[in-house]
Amino acid sequence: MKQRLAPKTVEGGFEAWPGLDELFPTSFQGVNHNRGLEGGIIDTDREALEQRLRAYFAAENFAAAEKVSEEIATPRARYDPEKVWLKLKAAGHFDEDAVVPLLTFPFDRRYIY
Repeated sequence: MKQRLAPKTVEGGFEAWPGLDELFPTSFQGVNHNRGLEGGIIDTDREALEQRLRAYFAAENFAAAEKVSEEIATPRARYDPEKVWLKLKAAGHFDEDAVVPLLTFPFDRRYIY
């Protein structure tokens, strides 16, 4: 018989505990970071992210914005980067307060806009 470092009583019954789907009835995917973790709207360096997005917002046209960040300017499923850039330009300027911490994976802190 193996000795344990600390006494332990093994009991059943955990099957009666509520399931995760019962504790959290609403679920959503959240941030879809499979579209790029670096060079777009996510970065490990807050200052680099802010610099990139300030330049992206300040670009005179979409071609110039595309040079600032190919990652943001790459079309993907249901994402039209030029249309989004035009909406961003019409809405105003870069908002520093919109840069927030993001835990993408355990012990992997990044920032997202």
